[in-house]
Amino acid sequence: MKIATPLSPPWTDRIHPQAAEDPARRSEFQLDRDRVLHSRSFRRLLHKTQVFVVTEADFFRTRITHSLEVAQVGRGIAYELGLNADLAEAIALAHDLGHGPFGHAGESVLNDLLVDHGGWNANEHSLEVVDEHESPYPEFRGLNLTRATREGLALHATDFDEPAKSAEFKELPQGGPESQIISEADESAFVAHDVEDSVNGGLLRLDEIKSDGPALWREAITRAEERCSTNPRADLIRDRDRVVLRRATSWVIGSLIENIVKSSRDRISASGITSNDQVRNQSNVMYCASPEMTKHRKEINRYMTDRVYRHPSILRQTQRGQMVLTALFERFVNEPSLMPLSTQEKLKLPGASTERVVATFLAGMTDRFALDTYSEIFEPLSRSFGGRHD
Repeated sequence: MKIATPLSPPWTDRIHPQAAEDPARRSEFQLDRDRVLHSRSFRRLLHKTQVFVVTEADFFRTRITHSLEVAQVGRGIAYELGLNADLAEAIALAHDLGHGPFGHAGESVLNDLLVDHGGWNANEHSLEVVDEHESPYPEFRGLNLTRATREGLALHATDFDEPAKSAEFKELPQGGPESQIISEADESAFVAHDVEDSVNGGLLRLDEIKSDGPALWREAITRAEERCSTNPRADLIRDRDRVVLRRATSWVIGSLIENIVKSSRDRISASGITSNDQVRNQSNVMYCASPEMTKHRKEINRYMTDRVYRHPSILRQTQRGQMVLTALFERFVNEPSLMPLSTQEKLKLPGASTERVVATFLAGMTDRFALDTYSEIFEPLSRSFGGRHD
């Protein structure tokens, strides 16, 4: 069965026609992947929070490492299912470009600040980033990605991400096969890696997870401990807990990938679907984990919400980020002249909303730049100038 999104129109169509000028002879989806990889917005993900604020330690995952891990997981699933791995990778690398500083808490406050101005949707902003904010070409604005990659950004759906209300894609009940597996890869990556970061950050302990943690993680730790007890290297005692954690994380990810592949094959086989267009027009997602594995993931999410996401140290960082964004939003709305000249120019465009222009400017900030800008404006003695951002 050839259900993969084909490397042909309309899925390879771009907003702006471009003459072929690639000596490496990359495919259209490979070009998308590389355009995202080399974009300024992708590099900024290095300093945007995943769970732990990026200034706290140098080994915590950030938006950029999370995106790379989602791409690795998604590409593996796509390969096993005979889907377009290059397209899956392009969607994965770009799926978080619309996220602002300070994690989901930052997006929540942006949505609250824009409640009377259409609200805030990270997927819609991802499209805006790749279509307008990036500008590497002299003829037009944007990265000029293919329709298939842009569809994957618009229709990305997880417990934390709602599909965009983009008029271009709103008539599609579902995203394509590659879009669906990246949504699954995203959920799978953070239920594994957020736990690992939380143990490394001291908010969770292996023994307490094994005692009363989520079932999938209890089994993972048990298996990892058994492996570490069988013919271990002589110096394992020095870093045994770290190795147990790493092997447990790997087992969780491997189990999720195996389940998504098997469950998706079974669903497609039972449905009689034979084309990617049929996948897009189903009322339900076809490429996904089994109901049992989905319950395991939700159990991990609940556990992490209770034990980590609502932990006082995380909440303090969350509230600090929300306070910074709220204060900057209010100051820039009242005094737009404090923003970069390039941002002020956007206020002159027909139909421009000051509130949305300000929110877009804030969403492009890294955590560090937002904190520096706050200090420059509200604590002027702590720093003479903030960083350049336009």
